Amino acid sequence: MNEHELMALSVKDAKAAKWREGRLKYGEAGDHAAGKFVGDPVEHLYSELIDALNYADEAKRQGVEMPSVVIILEMLCREVKIVDIERRIVRMTTGRGDS
Repeated sequence: MNEHELMALSVKDAKAAKWREGRLKYGEAGDHAAGKFVGDPVEHLYSELIDALNYADEAKRQGVEMPSVVIILEMLCREVKIVDIERRIVRMTTGRGDS
């Protein structure tokens, strides 16, 4: 499914479509076959938000201004960093792998 097709879907349907696409792409091997997410979802989310900010920069270079989107993405980046710091503190103080 291309980005144009994805944009035509509701957020819920787009999310499901991307999940299915990922399962088809990565679901063949190892932990992915068991439905287990491979990697750190918090770190991956932060990386994807940074990508989104870069896409917003490119859109601006192409004449599409979306300052409110950039502000929200930057805010989400800060929030995800806070979540990461909090879970690291929990790990250090409790010795637990995940909170």
